Amino acid sequence: MSLPRISTPKYELTIPSSNKVVKYRPFLVKEEKILLLALESEDESQIMNAVTDIIDNCVSGEVDARNLAMFDLEYIFLQLRAKSKGEDLNLEVPCGKCENPIAFNLNLLNVKVAHTEGHTNKIPLAEDVGVLMKYPSIKLKEGLNEGEGSSEV
Repeated sequence: MSLPRISTPKYELTIPSSNKVVKYRPFLVKEEKILLLALESEDESQIMNAVTDIIDNCVSGEVDARNLAMFDLEYIFLQLRAKSKGEDLNLEVPCGKCENPIAFNLNLLNVKVAHTEGHTNKIPLAEDVGVLMKYPSIKLKEGLNEGEGSSEV
């Protein structure tokens, strides 16, 4: 007889840039510990590695967190956090005039990626010449930090 398998709930979300539907599970204690250790280090690269590792662990399917657009990465992480630790986040935002903290309650499930009308990744330079852009990703950012150029199209 084998050990019982603890199942976690599965949820679905749509990746904003590609409209691809993926399944995910809340992060567990081991993923939370990875994140807390990275936050304690205060090293940006360790924090980003922790976030991408957590997304890779929790999202089912063909999703490579390092190649996701930054806004997709942030959106997926917010959805994971909402299902793992709770949907409501109590924040204190400093007042723009007097610097006194203003209490603010944010429901993470209400956070959406805004799509502007007429948005396109094509930038015309002339009538028959243009540039096809792609959204920046962690992989691209790491390449820029290392001083590498990118010739990807």
